[in-house]
Amino acid sequence: MDWRKWQFPLISLALCAAAYGLLIRGLGYYWDDWMIPAIIKNGMSFWTFYQYNRPLSAWTFELLAPILGLNPFGWHLANLIMRWVTGLTAWWMLSTLWPNQRRAIKWMLYLFLISPAFLQQVFAATYVQHFLIFPFFFISCASMMLMLRGGTMQAARRDVISPRRFFYGAISLLTEIVHVFSMEYFWGFELIRPYLIWKSIPASLGTRRRLINSFIAWIPYLVIFIAAIIWRFKFAQIAEEDPNSLRLFFEFFSTPIQTILSFAMIVMRDMVYLFISSWYPALQTAKMDYQPMSLLVSWGLVIITSGLLWWFFRKEEISDSEDWAREAAWFGLYTTVVGMLPTWAVSRQLTVGAFADRLALPSIFGVGILVVALTRLIVQKRSVQVLLLSILIGFAVGYHFRLDVDYRWYWERQARFFWQYAWRVPGLEKDTAILADGAQLPRVSDYAMSLALNTLNAPASVEDQQPYWFFELDRNFTYDLKALFSDFKIDDHLRNLYFEGRGKSSIVIMYQEGQCLWLLDESDKLNASLPALTLKALPVSDPSRVLADAEPDTAYLTAIFGPEPKHDWCYYYEKANIAYHQQDWKQVLDFYKQADDSGLKTKIGFELKPFVVANAKLGQWEQARDLTLLAFERDVTSKALYCSLWLDLVSSSSGPDVSNGSFTNVMDTLRCKQP
Repeated sequence: MDWRKWQFPLISLALCAAAYGLLIRGLGYYWDDWMIPAIIKNGMSFWTFYQYNRPLSAWTFELLAPILGLNPFGWHLANLIMRWVTGLTAWWMLSTLWPNQRRAIKWMLYLFLISPAFLQQVFAATYVQHFLIFPFFFISCASMMLMLRGGTMQAARRDVISPRRFFYGAISLLTEIVHVFSMEYFWGFELIRPYLIWKSIPASLGTRRRLINSFIAWIPYLVIFIAAIIWRFKFAQIAEEDPNSLRLFFEFFSTPIQTILSFAMIVMRDMVYLFISSWYPALQTAKMDYQPMSLLVSWGLVIITSGLLWWFFRKEEISDSEDWAREAAWFGLYTTVVGMLPTWAVSRQLTVGAFADRLALPSIFGVGILVVALTRLIVQKRSVQVLLLSILIGFAVGYHFRLDVDYRWYWERQARFFWQYAWRVPGLEKDTAILADGAQLPRVSDYAMSLALNTLNAPASVEDQQPYWFFELDRNFTYDLKALFSDFKIDDHLRNLYFEGRGKSSIVIMYQEGQCLWLLDESDKLNASLPALTLKALPVSDPSRVLADAEPDTAYLTAIFGPEPKHDWCYYYEKANIAYHQQDWKQVLDFYKQADDSGLKTKIGFELKPFVVANAKLGQWEQARDLTLLAFERDVTSKALYCSLWLDLVSSSSGPDVSNGSFTNVMDTLRCKQP
């Protein structure tokens, strides 16, 4: 086997696996990813859902969803493979463009594949679509150049019509159509096609003839591109206001000077991000430590990756041509700029907005080209050239691994939350709003949480109306809860999916790491741990909307998160709370006994409340006292809650004498004020 033929595919696959694949089994759905399992589970149409921004891109999910299903592992594996395939097709295109510069090309594409400017590889169900479409551009360009060269890697031949040329021409046009009509993300790259055509026309024809032939060759691609633009902005049936309208041009005609100045600053900031500041997190010294173990592993990856790359290629020269390096540098800069044009045209930028780095995806291709070309021009010693590029790639691999470590923990936190929710809410009345003060999970927005809750807990339905919806009190009600208290209609939507409910048809929840999921009501108003907006919303929380006798359907939880986890304290706490709201006091204490027999405890004083009440209701005042004192010992801020609770308990039980001194003991120990 000729090692050189397989060198780039194997090493690029190894780099992708090291950067994105080592923790792939522990990754899940984040942010917009939750759209995909929601549609799959309910048997909805991707064509309808994507009618709202990219109408023809739905074919990607129609193709992949039946294969990959609900488990996130399949989506992450597919995303990794498609990113690698994107690199392979880019290799084909650049090797066709510069057949004598393959040593430099491999470094360009190593940087492209693991660039720290694009950090959303982990959003697998979202970006597998992009990495499925991106290769069509590279295939189209490589096929176009081969068609112009008569089907060979060398200069064009005179045989105008041949089966090989016809084949490559047809492939080039078909893949161009798929590329530009599916997604506008990579439209800017169509402006590098004239350069590729120019390089494929023999210089021996003379400048004038070469220009004419280049323009003629470009015409069919230009027509397809213009047709896609006209269709997208004139005829495409976007169901709502177009999120990707050409705002820059409208702003230019209304305020030209201000728009030009603002545009110049955006370009400058984005270029600095792409070439300089995106590398800061990968290089930050604060992350250089031996604890936790994941940090040590990440720096081990940096050293191993950098060392192996340098060892394998230390004797290679990136390129023996400075003239080519200058040309490649200009081409890389131009490619970077045109790759950003679709982003700038809709008045967006890389440095503003949550997860704005997603917009860097097209341009990192050009960044890799320019960095390698400049390395060749600036650094004269070839071993130093290889060392510098190896170190950059090593740092990027380590950085992506550290990101995956964070997202693995985010996914584990999601698993804990959604299993606890299923234990606490086996069923829920339709048209129920789920309220909380802010996002309860990292990397899960309000609409993503809504989709997840409906996917995991609602019966499958092709209806657009969703039975439940998650609202962030601060964001969705802008700190004004009148709509809730007045029982007004509250609604929200995501594309064709929508929710309609009433203000008082709600439940209020709170979840933080280190505690169980709390489903709250007005009796919890003295819980000192509750945020201000949560406290304000408690009067509308109606736990009776929980269908306590419903048979929980955990099939989708299991399909997405894996088997039900071992029952911990929170399992018994959530189940006890169901019994608590049904006033089944014996059942409440039975769950506490099961937890206690298993050696399970809580560090949160508030979580002992249902067991205190159950003991008191059954006349077991000493046990209620002991649990109260334990709760106070673990959380002194629970004083007001338990003082008020004991006053209510004894007043509803014929006075304090019934407690046989337990009431007095609690009042004295907690220093409660008595009326």
